[in-house]
Amino acid sequence: MTPSLAQTSRLATVPAMAEVHEGDALVGFGFSYGLDQSFPLSGLRGDLLTLGRIRASYALAEHALLEFDLDAVRVLWVDEAGPAPAAVRLRPVDVGSSTADVGDMRLGLTYTPFTIGSDVVLGGWFAVEGPNSEEHNGIGTNTTNFLLGAVASVAGDQLTVSGRLGLGILQSPLFRFTQDDVVVYSMDAVIRAREGLRFILSVDGRVQIRRTVSLGLEDLGLVKVGVELGQDAWRLDAAIGRGFARRSPNWQFALGLSWVTRGHAEE
Repeated sequence: MTPSLAQTSRLATVPAMAEVHEGDALVGFGFSYGLDQSFPLSGLRGDLLTLGRIRASYALAEHALLEFDLDAVRVLWVDEAGPAPAAVRLRPVDVGSSTADVGDMRLGLTYTPFTIGSDVVLGGWFAVEGPNSEEHNGIGTNTTNFLLGAVASVAGDQLTVSGRLGLGILQSPLFRFTQDDVVVYSMDAVIRAREGLRFILSVDGRVQIRRTVSLGLEDLGLVKVGVELGQDAWRLDAAIGRGFARRSPNWQFALGLSWVTRGHAEE
């Protein structure tokens, strides 16, 4: 077993399923800083610091990966405080002050049982997002969301491309028994420059398919460029992202550390 060969990544938006083997594991921890991010549900806008970006994954079987994500603490420095809907019990937040909250939890499973040749795998994924956040803090929506769709991954000697496309069923923050349906998409390209050095290019987001969009469920979109440096089982990563949708930050910077291990050596 060679830990440095493990292909799961803390930066990846889509796991490189073409290179996932039973027993592969990752535990990562980091932070991010987003500039000029808006929260239309509460009317707040500002810079968002996320501490404790926890990511863990484990390959239950060949090409079957279980993932867990959680943002431990999020702090928003408020630059703009617009009016919030009457239904949102927002605590008093003034321009120049800050508000903090716990991030939502996501638990997902990706399974790619279909193989084309030796380099392409196809399958599906499912995830549930549970509400840890509270609406009155102005950052979260306190909703439960379900996401599912198709995933594909193509492995090469120096380049692995993985993508997924699906449907998100998002609970409305303001109305009970109401949901918004969105198209969710992600794509990653992992470039192996040399042993212990990888570059990751990714795009991730969601698009509303309903004419009327619930507050708090607007489009998301982020393009990200990252680098990973690995030594034995440890990896240090850094990334910069550019938002292109209303709810996403103008720019985002991230730094993290992860521990990875390989379950079964490749044949």
